[in-house]
Amino acid sequence: RIESTLDNIFYGRDAESGEIWQLLRLTFYHGNDLENETSRARDYEIEFDLRPKPWFGIFFSAEKHYSSEDDDFSDFPLDGKLHGSDRPFGPARFADRINTDYRSLSGDYSRLFTQLYYEGTAAGRRIDSNIGFAFTQTQDHVFERELIYGIDYQLTRKWGFGFEQRFDFADDDFARQSYSIRRTWHDWDTAIRLRDRAAGLDFAFEVRLRSTPGWRTKG
Repeated sequence: RIESTLDNIFYGRDAESGEIWQLLRLTFYHGNDLENETSRARDYEIEFDLRPKPWFGIFFSAEKHYSSEDDDFSDFPLDGKLHGSDRPFGPARFADRINTDYRSLSGDYSRLFTQLYYEGTAAGRRIDSNIGFAFTQTQDHVFERELIYGIDYQLTRKWGFGFEQRFDFADDDFARQSYSIRRTWHDWDTAIRLRDRAAGLDFAFEVRLRSTPGWRTKG
């Protein structure tokens, strides 16, 4: 497989403060399989990231994937169950949306993603936020058409909370929702995270060490 990436990066400088930041990034990517045991593929991607100011901007990405036309995926379980088993291989709503004339979830597909983001905490503010849209299509079948939005807010120096929701227009329902509560201690960061998705409910507890004052190492 041969892959290539071309990055075009431009920097901006604030006239008053002299601060320098990445104003624009334009990236092109290409990948091509010379040989593959299952399915040869070609991939094309483009990313565009524009930041008029260091703390906010717009991001856009597009991806196109091609697979070889002579691949045989006739054994793919179209009934939503693994062969020889009554156990579903995934959420039933995905199985119901599979086109029976198309036998592969890993064939040709197109993806688009764009979002506006605001990273206020990097500039000493209390809020980060984003809103975007994701779209994925395999041939004439749409697998993903979602509105994505979220907010992360710092209540005090020690406490903060955040949430992100993905609304699926195809199912007219939330594809995923996540919520978190954070607490900062002297040298530790802790967080409780809850994620509700189509296949179940996830719960996570995180602990992160930010510094080790008073600890010494000898070499």
